[in-house]
Amino acid sequence: MQVSAKLISMLNALPKTSKLVFPMKYHTAEQGFRKLRKRLAARLQNPRLLNVSFRSFRHFGGTMLAEYTQGNVLTIQKMLRHKSVLNTMKYIHAVTFKDEDYEIATATTTDEVKQLGTAGFVKYDEMNGIHFYRKPKKFRSLQ
Repeated sequence: MQVSAKLISMLNALPKTSKLVFPMKYHTAEQGFRKLRKRLAARLQNPRLLNVSFRSFRHFGGTMLAEYTQGNVLTIQKMLRHKSVLNTMKYIHAVTFKDEDYEIATATTTDEVKQLGTAGFVKYDEMNGIHFYRKPKKFRSLQ
């Protein structure tokens, strides 16, 4: 993600009380997260939200990266910035996705195949000259 020069100059203009851009202790962020989680669980009447933690997002992210990279642990290790593959394996879970969890597309010409490849689709079948591609749908937040 690119950061504009204007944003950097605006951040530099903020009064500095710490070396951090947004000075906050982990405990403070966690406390705010707990309060928000409790409010959302009550408002949406979904007690399962109380089980969500900061770490849950990392496990979800690792699992989705495993799906996007077809289980390439070294790529996931690099993306999660782990020194050890053993740490990375803690964040990857075996999840079976249903057909409705994928965007599906077909291609018959070389140009269509190239387009789907650059859009992140992965070939999973071919029949009678028709190439079948799919990619996992993006995570959508609570609606």
